[in-house]
Amino acid sequence: MVCGMKLEVKNKMKSMLELLIAFIIIYGCSFMVFSEIQEITRTDFPDIKLDCSVKNERDTICTDRVIIEIDGKVILCEENLTLTLYPQESESVSCTSSQLSSFTRGIHNVDVSYCGTHYSYTIGRLKAKILSPSDGEIFQLGETILFNSIADEGIYKGTYNYLWKSNKDGILGRKRFISLKNLSLGIHNIVLKVSRDSKEATDSISIRIIPKPLQVKIKSPLAETAYKENQPINFSAQVTGGIEPYTYEWLSDNIIIGNEKIFSARLPLGLHKITLIVKDRNNNMKKHSVYIFIEHSKEPPLSVSIASPRSDELYTEGDSINLIASLSGGREPYNYQWTLDGKKIEKIESISPGKHEIALEVIDANRVMERASIEIFVREICNKDGICDPRENYENCPEDCPSGSGDGYCDGLGDLICDPDCSRSEDVDCFCNRDGTCEVKMENYLNCPQDCPSGSLDNYCDALKDDICDPDCKEGEDPDCGIRYPDYMLLLIMLIIIVIVYLRFIRR
Repeated sequence: MVCGMKLEVKNKMKSMLELLIAFIIIYGCSFMVFSEIQEITRTDFPDIKLDCSVKNERDTICTDRVIIEIDGKVILCEENLTLTLYPQESESVSCTSSQLSSFTRGIHNVDVSYCGTHYSYTIGRLKAKILSPSDGEIFQLGETILFNSIADEGIYKGTYNYLWKSNKDGILGRKRFISLKNLSLGIHNIVLKVSRDSKEATDSISIRIIPKPLQVKIKSPLAETAYKENQPINFSAQVTGGIEPYTYEWLSDNIIIGNEKIFSARLPLGLHKITLIVKDRNNNMKKHSVYIFIEHSKEPPLSVSIASPRSDELYTEGDSINLIASLSGGREPYNYQWTLDGKKIEKIESISPGKHEIALEVIDANRVMERASIEIFVREICNKDGICDPRENYENCPEDCPSGSGDGYCDGLGDLICDPDCSRSEDVDCFCNRDGTCEVKMENYLNCPQDCPSGSLDNYCDALKDDICDPDCKEGEDPDCGIRYPDYMLLLIMLIIIVIVYLRFIRR
């Protein structure tokens, strides 16, 4: 019995020892073996391929089965399911498209186990998704729309190229999210294309842009406002929404008084219901009404006219124009507003050439408004009409004011033409002013034969053979001078005296 018990105890101890040794061996191996999944690569569907590279970097041989799971489902690869790796040895296990054909495009979680080592990856094809707006969403014209998206292909965390396009408006933007509010009316097929390198993914939605509801308001005249008799009333509409163009119809007590967005009219005495009816291109209609009252006026009606400038006057480019109003009637104080071609002005210091409209609007204390306007024509400074007009001169218009013109500008050119606007020192040609007087200090026959003809006493010997002896010539210089007349007479007188003396005294 005791032996039996000893034998049994001995056997139990032996079994426990064997189990302990086995546990130590297994436990030790699990620490000595090191397996690392070095790489997972894949190509895009449908030719997807999964490569797992396993390397043993410890000193212990490891033999184990490589288990690959995709989204929790075990994938049985065709080869190398069980690997025996020596220290520092690596090997790969590949799963080709035949094993992965059941997996759809998109993101997948991959788990690889080998010799107690477990590694997880996320792989998948490049995927693009439009986050906003939603497919089929409706927006009003002019409403801001946020286009947002996401791109993913698993473990890649780099940047992508984005392109948003509309079938109606073309390219919308090139960023992951864009904000727009100028899309045209109608249905837009929006396509998002995401790419990097040779990879590309798209997503698309459809949205609709509709017009805003038609809104109509009478901006002027103001409701419950009293106006004076014969006072022009300004009618103005404010319209939003709908689809242009709009049509307008103004009614006073159901009688049509206008069909424009802005106009003015006078109404008879009494209470009037003013109604504005607007229709858009789709024949949508809105209307708005106000009441106004026309009362008697004690003041004479406001009258406005423009005293200056005048339409019958001729103006030249660069002119300063005086703005003078002529008013009568109405009630002071008056509020003036001048405009030049529709632009508000206070004065005109230098006007440009061409045709211009100058208008004056005056509003009196009764809010009565009257308007007057005229058209003036402003000619260019150089109109090339062959006439040297005021403000034209040789400098700004040589075509009309050639050199030597009396244009208030000294050209100073050495062109043998004395400019009458120049002094003698300013124009070399003005030494001869052609006034018929030989000014000895400045003029002579050489530089001004017009004023100092041949034979003039001008300190210049012309020596011309013209039967005129130049008094400025010395003896022998002018062939016309021969013997000077005073010397010849003296000689003749002396000869007569000698003859008389001889006959009277010596001969006796």
